[in-house]
Amino acid sequence: MGRFKAKRRPVDWPLVRSVVVDQMMLSDNDADMKRLDDMCDVIAEWEPRNGTRRDIVDLFRLTQLVMELKNQDVLELERALSECEKELEESRKLLGAGGNLALQSEIRELHRRIQHLETQTKLQADTLWEEKQTSQTMGKELGDSRARVQELEAQLKTQEAMLQDYKPHIEIQRISLNANQT
Repeated sequence: MGRFKAKRRPVDWPLVRSVVVDQMMLSDNDADMKRLDDMCDVIAEWEPRNGTRRDIVDLFRLTQLVMELKNQDVLELERALSECEKELEESRKLLGAGGNLALQSEIRELHRRIQHLETQTKLQADTLWEEKQTSQTMGKELGDSRARVQELEAQLKTQEAMLQDYKPHIEIQRISLNANQT
């Protein structure tokens, strides 16, 4: 079994449409950030099917926004981890210069914090990687959708041209039928 779960849940298109990405990008509101954070797990479970071209673009932009938020979380965790490592190094220096039991206890606590932050960083990095994979899949599907739209538009133009070609024949047959009936 691989690292990732199969995407089986259909996309909640009304939920996607309810997020105005351009407004969300300008927001510093904690509630908006919480909403994006909560959407991360949901987006990771979705299999983007049956959406319009606009829906896929909106989902792609929303996924980018969630990925950016998660990336910021990872960067914050890495900064916190770096600070803890610096504190640990300072504590080690003090211990080397004749530290006491209180410092040893503090060092143990810092080790626990570092382990916790490393775990959080790993989880955030994994989530970010999953979101990147989802984004790439959606980008491919968007490209496929665009190609299909172009194909359908070309077929429509061909059929419209054929209809224009048949109009004179139909008019002639209509006139002929009217002439035969009189």
